[in-house]
Amino acid sequence: MQLPIQQLLTELDNEANRKKYRYLLIDNLASISELDFMHLDNMTERLGSNAITTVLRPDLAHSPEACPQLLNIAKPHRALDDKIIHYSVIQATLELMRTKRYICSWFVSEQPAEVVAELLVQVGIFIGQRCQLSFLPFHEPFRFQLLHESNQISALWLPSILNFSDSYYYLDLQGQLKQLKRPDPLPAGIDLFMSEPAQLYQKNARHLFQLYLSWQRYCQQVGRTSDENTLMRVANAYLNASRRGLKHSGDRALFTLMTLRYGDLSSHQRLQQAIDNAINAPGSLADEFKLVDKSSFLDLSQ
Repeated sequence: MQLPIQQLLTELDNEANRKKYRYLLIDNLASISELDFMHLDNMTERLGSNAITTVLRPDLAHSPEACPQLLNIAKPHRALDDKIIHYSVIQATLELMRTKRYICSWFVSEQPAEVVAELLVQVGIFIGQRCQLSFLPFHEPFRFQLLHESNQISALWLPSILNFSDSYYYLDLQGQLKQLKRPDPLPAGIDLFMSEPAQLYQKNARHLFQLYLSWQRYCQQVGRTSDENTLMRVANAYLNASRRGLKHSGDRALFTLMTLRYGDLSSHQRLQQAIDNAINAPGSLADEFKLVDKSSFLDLSQ
């Protein structure tokens, strides 16, 4: 995998972005060795304590040391520290398959850090309200990728609400550098909203991440390749499980993985019967599938 170090450096240091603040957002809920170059203590020593601002998550305000930290890595018209960009990209790449990722994003803003920190919290509250949650940690890269890829029916919704950033960068699960650029001005007459599937994915983000990992492990075992569309295939299969009426988390997980492996389960009468039985008896889908002859599954993959 070719790391996008130079790509990120070029973006953050282009003519337009050089006139603005450049930030790195890290998540202190993720563990990292004190010996690591990117550890917060080392960053504080390198940048100075005035360059570090705590983002007080409402759900973690009682424990500021656990909250995200905003690092001002370059002021307007000041040079970037290439070493910080270099090692932050390396660290982000190492973390792609971890439950908690220390490196969240890099972004550009005209606003000073204390304003950006408040806006980050406001955005988390705003998105959370749409998901019936008090706060949504959208800055977590997996959640952010879900938001980015699952709301394409209103693709400008996410960049439009990132009012703290002009350009936002993160690494997706494939290690590719992704950018969201805030439209200025916003196009008139466009309906911006968060779709119902996007809301469902955020409510079940932890389950979806584990399903993604399970599917990746299976693909490695059988020699299948994954690509940039794999996450949404997992998410869409999970959505299908929900829409079919499966309530139990284990039933949804099994339905998702079996759909990814074999295809449309409901297109086979015997499999549809097993699914219907599990809808009426939550938690029984595994037992129901055990009663189905394997040829029924193989018929789907022909």
